[in-house]
Amino acid sequence: MKVHVMAGALLLLLAVAVLAAPVAAAEEYVFVTKWGSEGSGEGEFRNPNDVAVDAAGNIYVADYSNHRIQLFDSNENFLGQWGSYGSGDGQLIQPISIAFDAAGNVYVVEADNHRIQVFDPSGYSLSIWGSYGSGDGQFVRPGGIAVDNAGNFYVADSWNHRVQKFDSSGNFLAILGSQGSGDGQFGSPIDVAVDAADNIYVTDWELNCIQKFDSNGAFLSKWGSSGSENGQFYHPYGVDVDAAGDIYVTDWDGNRIQKFDSNGIFLTKWGSFGSDDGKFRTPCGITVDAAGNVYVADFYNNRIQKFAPIPIPTIAGIIPDSGPNTGPVSITDLSGTGFIDGATVKLTRAGEAEIVATDVSVVSSTQITCTLDLTGAAVGSWNVVVANPGGQPVTLADGFSVTEAANSPPGVTTVTAPTDPQLPGSLIQATGTFTDPDEGDSHTALWAWGDGVTSEGPVDEATGTVTGSHTYTAPGTYMITLTVTDSEGASGSGTATITVQTPAEATADLIEQVESLELPGGIGNGLTVKLDNAIVVLDSGNEHAASNYLSAFINQVKAQKDKKLTAEDADALIAMAQRIIDSI
Repeated sequence: MKVHVMAGALLLLLAVAVLAAPVAAAEEYVFVTKWGSEGSGEGEFRNPNDVAVDAAGNIYVADYSNHRIQLFDSNENFLGQWGSYGSGDGQLIQPISIAFDAAGNVYVVEADNHRIQVFDPSGYSLSIWGSYGSGDGQFVRPGGIAVDNAGNFYVADSWNHRVQKFDSSGNFLAILGSQGSGDGQFGSPIDVAVDAADNIYVTDWELNCIQKFDSNGAFLSKWGSSGSENGQFYHPYGVDVDAAGDIYVTDWDGNRIQKFDSNGIFLTKWGSFGSDDGKFRTPCGITVDAAGNVYVADFYNNRIQKFAPIPIPTIAGIIPDSGPNTGPVSITDLSGTGFIDGATVKLTRAGEAEIVATDVSVVSSTQITCTLDLTGAAVGSWNVVVANPGGQPVTLADGFSVTEAANSPPGVTTVTAPTDPQLPGSLIQATGTFTDPDEGDSHTALWAWGDGVTSEGPVDEATGTVTGSHTYTAPGTYMITLTVTDSEGASGSGTATITVQTPAEATADLIEQVESLELPGGIGNGLTVKLDNAIVVLDSGNEHAASNYLSAFINQVKAQKDKKLTAEDADALIAMAQRIIDSI
C-alpha cells in the first residue's frame, strides 16, 4: 500500500499546466486533516509529489522541488529530513516516488537523476542503481515505484514507455510493455502499484487508463477513457491498492480521487478543484495505510491531505421494536456497529411520509438512543434506516412495528438497581414497576443488562412489578433497560445505570470508609496499610496475596469490634472486604 508518481510526465504537465461504470455500495470518505504550506522550512513543501506510510505508521513525503525527503510521525509531527540538490550519494534531484522493503529501507525514485537511491530509515544512502538511457536497467525520467511480495520492485519508466522489474539489489529482471495504445502498451506510464496477489496496476497519463497485469507481466485488463464521468480520467496519476484489493487513483486534471474494485468497477469518488479542505490542485501521490486512511500529495497546494473512510453502519435490532401511533416513543437501544456522532435515524414505509427521529444520541459505536413521534402513523411494519454523516444509509427491513392507537402501551415508571458500586461476580437484583391504562392486558418483561445479555423477568400483574437478577463478569458502567410488552405487542421501557468496580477500585473505596471513621493513628494506619498492599498486589495480578491482605484486614477489624469500632461499623467493613475477596 504505497504510491509513487511519475516525474517525466510531471515536467510535461508543468510545461502545459503552469496555469460510466455502475456504482456499487462502497464507503464514502471524509477529510481528516492537512499539513504543509509553500516553503523550504521544516514541514513546508514545494510541490510534494508522493506520500508513503511505513510499517510503523511514519509518513514520508517526496518534496519534489525542494529535492528532499521529509519524515513525519503518525500525528503529522515533523521528525526529520534528508537530501539536498545534487547527484552525489545522499543527494537528490526531483525525488518523485517512495517505497519500502521488508527491512524498512526507503527506495526513492529521482526523476532528473534517472535513478533509484536506497536509504536506511535514518536517511543514510545505501546504494544507487540506474542511469540515463533506454537499455535494461536504465531510465528516462522514471516515475512510480512499487514492491511485490517477493521483494521485487517495479518502476514506471515513463519516457521509455515501459515498466521495469528489479530485485531488491537493483538487478534487472524484466520489462512490461512498449510504446503504443494496444493492450499492454503504454503512452506514458506514470505510477505502479501491486496488490496482495502480486497483480500489477499501472496508470497511463497519456492514454487516460489503468492497466492490470498478472505477476508474470501478462496483460489482464484495463479501464478508463478521457472524460469527467465516473471511471473516466483527465490524466490518471498516482495509484495504490488497499488491503481489500480496492484501487485508488488520483485524477491529475480532474482534481479528484476515484476508487475502484480490483476489476475496475467504479466504487466512489471525492474532491474537486480548489484549496479548501478536501479539494485539490493537481493531486499526485496517494497511499492507503493499514487502517484505511488515505493520504494524498496535493501538488500545487503544497500540502498533504488525509482522509478517512466513513464507516458503513449495521443495524442489529431496536428496543423497543414497536410503539402505538398515539405519540412519541423513546428508543433506548438501537444496536449495531459503526455508528458515529451525527448519525441520523428514521422510519420508512412505502407510500408513507418518513418518520425522522429527534433527540438522537450516539451513546457508542454500537448504540443509539432517540425519539420517534408515531402520532398518526400507519399501522404495520416500518423499515429502520440509519445513516452516518456523509455516508450511505443502511436499513433494517420491517424492523419496527407501529401498533393500533386503541391499545395504550404499558409505561415503565421505575427501574431500581443498586446505587452503590458492585463487584464482578456479584448477583445484582433489579426491580421495575409499570402501569397500563388498558385493563386486562397481560404482560411480558425483558431485561437488557447492557453487556449484551438479556433475560426474561417474572411479572406480578397485581402489583405491576417486575424483578430480575444478573451477574456481571467485567467492571464498567452499564445501562439496564427494562422493556414491558403487553398482549397486543405494545411496549414501554425504562432504564437505570449500575457501576461494577474492579476489586482494586472497591478496595480504594474501603480505604475511604476506614479514613472517615477517624480511628486512632496506629489502628487506622494498620488497616489502611493492609488495604494499600492489597491494591498493589491486585494491580500486579497476585490475587492470592490480595486475599491474604484483605483477610488480615478482616481479622484486625474483628479485634477492634466493640472497642475502637462500633459493631455496626465493624460489620460493614468486614462485609465489604469479604465481598472483595469473593470477587477475586
